[in-house]
Amino acid sequence: MRTSYLHRLTLRQIEIFLAVSRLRSYSRAADELALTQPAVSAQIRQIEQLVGEPLFTYLNKHIHITPTGEVMERVARDMQQRLIAAEMELAQLKGAIQGTLNICIESSAQYFIPKLVARFLRQHPDIKIHMEVDNRSGTLKRLNENRQEIVIMGSPPGDRSVLFTPFRENRLIMVAWPGHPLTARKQLSLLDLTNETLLLREPGSGTRLIIDEISK
Repeated sequence: MRTSYLHRLTLRQIEIFLAVSRLRSYSRAADELALTQPAVSAQIRQIEQLVGEPLFTYLNKHIHITPTGEVMERVARDMQQRLIAAEMELAQLKGAIQGTLNICIESSAQYFIPKLVARFLRQHPDIKIHMEVDNRSGTLKRLNENRQEIVIMGSPPGDRSVLFTPFRENRLIMVAWPGHPLTARKQLSLLDLTNETLLLREPGSGTRLIIDEISK
């Protein structure tokens, strides 16, 4: 039976590996973690030596994660989430609520969520918030990978096994320049927009998805 050496992994190595995996860049991971690029590369090599397989490959000067890396990524995230949960449980035993809350929000929510987060932090000053903004496809990816405790998006995902709670109305409003002929109309239908040129978000955006659906 092959002896496992994964118990030699340090929490810092796990943090570095997840940063490289998320950013797909040694240099950006180094900047985020306040390390040098050679230090990040050395830590990844040490992990690969323990695992016995490469975690990343290079193709056209871009980093790609290997199947072994995907397994390690899933395990590392699970370990990180368990530590965060343990941190919060230990804080509750002391009568305090503290720890780090990881939130991912769809880009359409970035205009009102900061105000809610600020209100939450006033009530719980010992909580640290790590918030990332992405489009719908990126947010769904993070949800499926269980990378955040809270995910906020414009409409619920199609996966019926996911629990969600609506908490705010999310209206889509058409905007036109003041001299546009349609601005004089009090009511518009989708047919009125048939011959108009629309500026749309990129594929993968929740707003784009809604527009594509109602245009069918």
